[in-house]
Amino acid sequence: MSNNFVVFLTADNCAHCQHTRGKGVLNDGKVLNNVEFLEKVFKYNLEIVNVHYHNMVGRRNNIKEITKFYKKDKIVFQDRYTQHDGNLRLEVLNAKTKKTVRVFNDFVGKGEKITWSKFLQERIPSKLTHYAFYFPCFLIINRKNWRESIMDEKIDLIAIPNAGITHRDKNGNVGLKKTSESINKRNTDIIKLIEEIQQGKIKMEPMEDDTVKEIKEIKEEKFALPMESFIEYQGVVVKGA
Repeated sequence: MSNNFVVFLTADNCAHCQHTRGKGVLNDGKVLNNVEFLEKVFKYNLEIVNVHYHNMVGRRNNIKEITKFYKKDKIVFQDRYTQHDGNLRLEVLNAKTKKTVRVFNDFVGKGEKITWSKFLQERIPSKLTHYAFYFPCFLIINRKNWRESIMDEKIDLIAIPNAGITHRDKNGNVGLKKTSESINKRNTDIIKLIEEIQQGKIKMEPMEDDTVKEIKEIKEEKFALPMESFIEYQGVVVKGA
C-alpha cells in the first residue's frame, strides 16, 4: 500500500457533490462511487476516503458520514461509517462485477458501542478544516502525517489539493490558501496529480511559505540603507559618519 491516500471532501448542500456523489453508495452510477473511477486510483495502490459533511462547513463536528474505498482480493469494497443515536454504525459493501452486495451492517464495538464523536476524534484530524473551502475537494495526504496530526494537534496536516495552493501563513498555520486567486491559479486532474506526486514532481510540502517571505522582508528592511550611508575601504564596507 502507498504511503499516501486520497481524501475527497463533499457536502449535502453542494449541488456538484450531489451530481458526482449522490448518496455515496458504491457503484450507484455516480462518478465518485463508480468502480471504473475507483479502479483508476487503485492502479496507484491508493485507498480513498470520502469525508462527507452535513453542509459546506468543514468542521469535524459537522461530519455526517465517512467512507473508505479499497480493493481486496481483486474486489472493490466500501466501508461506510455513519452514526445512529450518537453511536458508530458500519455498513460494508462490495462490488462483484456490476452488482453491489451488502456484507455487513451493524453497530461497531464489542459489548460496548463506540460513540460517533469518539470515532471522529480518533480518526479525523481537526486540521482537516484548513482545507475545506470548495466542494468537492480532492486531497492527497501522507498516511503517517495524517496519524501524527491526530495524535498531536500541534503537528501540521500537509495535504496537496487538486485545485488551489497549500501554503503556510505568516502565523505558521498550514492549509489551503482560501482565495479565488489560489483556486484559479492552479487546477489539475486528480489522476494527473496522483501521477505527479508518485513521480516526485510535486512534493508533500507547502507550495508557498509566508513565514519565509516575512523573514526576507525583515532582512531587506534591516539593510535597506542608502548607498551614501556607506564608505567602501579596502574591500570592507564601513558605515559612514
